[in-house]
Amino acid sequence: MHLLHTILIVVGVAGTALAGQPDNGFGPSGGAPDGSRLISMDVILDHSAVAPGQEAMLAVRYRIETDWHLYWRNPGETGLPPGVKFEAPEWLTIGEPLWAAPERHEMPGPLVDFIYEKELLLLFPVTVSADAPVGSEGTVKATSDWLVCRRECLFGGGEATRSVMVASSATRSVAAGVIEAWRARVPRRLDEVRDPPVQVDWKGSALVIEAPGADRITFFPFQTDDDEAMPLDLVRQGIAEGDRLEAAYNEERLRDAPRVRGVVTIERGDETSSWEFELATRRTGRDSSD
Repeated sequence: MHLLHTILIVVGVAGTALAGQPDNGFGPSGGAPDGSRLISMDVILDHSAVAPGQEAMLAVRYRIETDWHLYWRNPGETGLPPGVKFEAPEWLTIGEPLWAAPERHEMPGPLVDFIYEKELLLLFPVTVSADAPVGSEGTVKATSDWLVCRRECLFGGGEATRSVMVASSATRSVAAGVIEAWRARVPRRLDEVRDPPVQVDWKGSALVIEAPGADRITFFPFQTDDDEAMPLDLVRQGIAEGDRLEAAYNEERLRDAPRVRGVVTIERGDETSSWEFELATRRTGRDSSD
């Protein structure tokens, strides 16, 4: 954990001491806000009725107070991503979260974070068991905690439920459209595309990302364990105007790390696309020249 993470958590604990005040998210006499009241959370599903054996998409939706933000799976140099735990009927299996590509947020320091403002839909693929009894109804309960930030950061949390009905045939819900829109923002895997629009490779200890015709390239690295190397300067090298981005890494760190993973967002005119990639970092798997 970064030192700044610890500082932000201390601030959050101080702020949440005001929880329980009926003040629409803010403390007495306009004092410090409560992190739980800065986020409105609910659970939505792209079907109002599901059928046995069906796959569907569930979302935990966070509506975020103006000027505040939540964090991506890799928050960047400060912050923490939201966490979710579920209780669900035994005939419903909930998969791993799908994260939409975030936005860059630069701060004095200089520092850079990866965030969502106004709204976040955290998507979860769900599978209905083939032997789910038609006519049965169950409840999905989501319990979430988060760190919500502006200049200061506050811990918060909440829970929400959604009823799920099993029918002989599936029925789309009114929430299907917004879920599909957020699903389109989830990065596609670069290795699953026949003619990838982005090339990612090594030049010595620098990661080079090229996207012909791009107006801007933004790089969001993953960091899911201690074995993954991170770029040396995301503030200056995590975004580039034009069709080429080069991000330097520590050479010794690359020798120990098995891979680099992340998301590349490409802007071309009015179109934006995001791509997930994985690249080996072993010396045998990359160009060792300068």
